[in-house]
Amino acid sequence: MKTYTTDLAVYTIEPYTQRRVEEFVGNAPVWGETTVYRIMKDGKLLSVAYDEADIAMVIDCQERPERHNVGSRFD
Repeated sequence: MKTYTTDLAVYTIEPYTQRRVEEFVGNAPVWGETTVYRIMKDGKLLSVAYDEADIAMVIDCQERPERHNVGSRFD
């Protein structure tokens, strides 16, 4: 477990291993493991990142959503 600090808060990053279906071969699932980085603030789950290199961007999106063009196809 490690921390990530910004001007607004200190976040705890918790790596978590998930087991999930990666593909289907002959209608049978092929299972694999992937690491998810849980981003915690004050002991509560804030968001997740699926790549360690994306943690800073995910936190920035949470702190300053106006800086990112995050939308929905239904907008």
